[in-house]
Amino acid sequence: MQDAVLAVAFTVLGFLPPLAANGVQLGQLPGHRAGPLAVVLALAQCLPLVIRRRWPALCLAIVACAFAAYQLLGYPASFTSVGLLLALYAAGAHEASFRRELAAGATASYVVLAIALEGLGSPERPVGYVLFYLAMSACWGVGAHLRARRAAGAELARS
Repeated sequence: MQDAVLAVAFTVLGFLPPLAANGVQLGQLPGHRAGPLAVVLALAQCLPLVIRRRWPALCLAIVACAFAAYQLLGYPASFTSVGLLLALYAAGAHEASFRRELAAGATASYVVLAIALEGLGSPERPVGYVLFYLAMSACWGVGAHLRARRAAGAELARS
């Protein structure tokens, strides 16, 4: 229930005029007008947060693909893109299996996105891509840190 409230809240905030144009943007491609596809991709960046605890890897995959498509199509910044940061946090905090593989896959996907953006003529400098990657890694890292603290607390409780 809590995740559903979060997903709906971010979806609504993503379309409110004061916040709508503030969000995570990568590549700075020349802007295209947002149309129906932009709306679908914006929704796909926040509605999957409803499954962020139960299926964090799936949530991250959906949100990241929507984020990548949104950036590659050069749509304007959107607050819904903050969903990527929350999905990364959730993957760090809640993914129980194949954590290393997921991190490696996310990193490889990011490299492909950066190369594709460069191929499309992005004015982004390499340092911008590195800083963006570090920010995304920090979101995952905070989640992983909290996961480790929960595990340590559960271990102490069992002792």
